[in-house]
Amino acid sequence: MVHSSPPKSTRQQLEKIPNVPGLYRHRDRGTYYAIKKVLGKRKEHSLGTKDRKLAERRMKEWLRTLDKIDSAMEHTTLKQLLEMFAKANQGKADKTQKTNASIIKQFKLSWGYDLNMRVGDIRASHLNEWLAIHGSRLKHTSYNRYAGFLKQLFAIAVADRIIAESPFESVATRWKKPQTPLRMVPTVEQFEQIIAFVRNQKFNAHAKETADFLEFLGLAGVGQAEASSLTWGDVDWKKQQIHIRRRKTQHLYYVPIYDHLKPLLQRLHKEAKHPAPSKKVFAIQDAKKALETACKKLGLTHFSQRNLRQCLILRLWMAGVDVKLIAKWQGHQDGGKLIFDTYTEAFGSRDGEYEQEQLKKLGVQATPASTAAVTPVAPNSSPMTPTNTFKEGDKVFTLFKGTQVTAEVTLTYANEVQVRTPDGELRWRTVKTVALVPSCPPYTTPEPQSQPPTQPVGATAPVTETLVEPTPVQPTPTEVSTPLTTVEPTPKVSKKRKGFLERLRLDKP
Repeated sequence: MVHSSPPKSTRQQLEKIPNVPGLYRHRDRGTYYAIKKVLGKRKEHSLGTKDRKLAERRMKEWLRTLDKIDSAMEHTTLKQLLEMFAKANQGKADKTQKTNASIIKQFKLSWGYDLNMRVGDIRASHLNEWLAIHGSRLKHTSYNRYAGFLKQLFAIAVADRIIAESPFESVATRWKKPQTPLRMVPTVEQFEQIIAFVRNQKFNAHAKETADFLEFLGLAGVGQAEASSLTWGDVDWKKQQIHIRRRKTQHLYYVPIYDHLKPLLQRLHKEAKHPAPSKKVFAIQDAKKALETACKKLGLTHFSQRNLRQCLILRLWMAGVDVKLIAKWQGHQDGGKLIFDTYTEAFGSRDGEYEQEQLKKLGVQATPASTAAVTPVAPNSSPMTPTNTFKEGDKVFTLFKGTQVTAEVTLTYANEVQVRTPDGELRWRTVKTVALVPSCPPYTTPEPQSQPPTQPVGATAPVTETLVEPTPVQPTPTEVSTPLTTVEPTPKVSKKRKGFLERLRLDKP
């Protein structure tokens, strides 16, 4: 009876390759393997090729990352990594957790490969493919959020030594420049129409509370998150202030109880019937749907609750309140820079009207911007700050890093202009520090000087004082616009030729 020997294992089939430490070849299949002992344990790795040169390169890469990878974690799958990501973000804000959950859901639905694939097998091309699927439908800000999710996901894998390097670092487009948002600020009339529409909804049980909430946003100029957490203890009737804590930054600031806000606040306090300091001013948390419906029914632009807050900024700005003070009442800590950079573009449609109102205060009559001349100050008035007569597109001189350069005006506001300097950046300058680039007028030929009349012979001229005017400098031929006559050069004549011509002249009768 013939007994067949049991099949040999893979380890028994490996043959050592001479002159290359750690490189082995399978005797039957011809596949190359790499073997190395780490901390007393034997590590084996299939190089997945029958080509020796390629096997040597792959073994070198494997040995380089061997110390950075935990052998107990290297078989972690993508599905397990997503679960680790969700657990690591449990302590973050509710909004952040909802955003991450939404992105994970989209990832599972649109990932074109098996979720049970090893994390170490994921390449940058896989991530580029997934981002390309969503890149066309997402705004740049949302795209950056999706890309940020991938960055955080594989950062966990690197930190836990599942992989040596993150494949996200080789992604083609890891970030896109955010697009400039189109900000629409409602006028006072539009704001009042919205509030009246919401308040008069007959089939909405919370119409009154919703209208009061939206009206407070527009009259106090606070955000939805701050208004929903406001309590009566935050209202200081003695100092006529409302203490607000920014939800995002936890910065504490105050809002004055404006004259247009006081009737609403007093009515709400009366209806609450001496409320406790801990009681919230509003029973609702959000009025987004009601505002969206009102704008749609009234045929207005879709305004958000943030736009109602900007409505107050516009009202204060048009009233001439100092921008630094507006910024303080909005909880900003930049001295008004955010309002200048962000909100003034939305107020541009009323710049002309605002400028006329400010000029009336100075007693100055405005000159159309096309004249580009300094508006004169009315008589019997003290010198004031120069009126802004620049317009968009003007070429001006300004100082940049201590050097005078030519810049272009892109925006005007009050007594300031925004210019684009040669480095491409936008900077604010006062009208005192910029000057228009003068245009060179065409040269005109000066008129000839008139001669004084001659006196008759023997006549005595009256003795009078005369002012001697300097003789005007005659322009050189290159400056005169009339054409010049061409003078032919005299040919050179030799001495012998001159003697011949002289004798010929004398011989003539």
